[in-house]
Amino acid sequence: MVNYLLGNDGKYFEMGLGATYLNVQEDETLFDENPSVIGTMVFGYRSQPVDGGFMFRAGFSPIISEGNFIPYYPYLSLGYTF
Repeated sequence: MVNYLLGNDGKYFEMGLGATYLNVQEDETLFDENPSVIGTMVFGYRSQPVDGGFMFRAGFSPIISEGNFIPYYPYLSLGYTF
């Protein structure tokens, strides 16, 4: 995944594009092809202090595959940066 951050002072709007290799062993899944590659995106807020400290991310990560589109797949990330 490749992300781009808009903002400064540790507060950002995050955008990104990427791909995920998917290999599911179950018969019935949302994604019919096995294995397949699905496209992913990220649109959200990131608070990551420049000098280190508590990091917070939240937003939506749409998923795209052949015949499927999930526009509102939420994400939340908590952590610590050095």
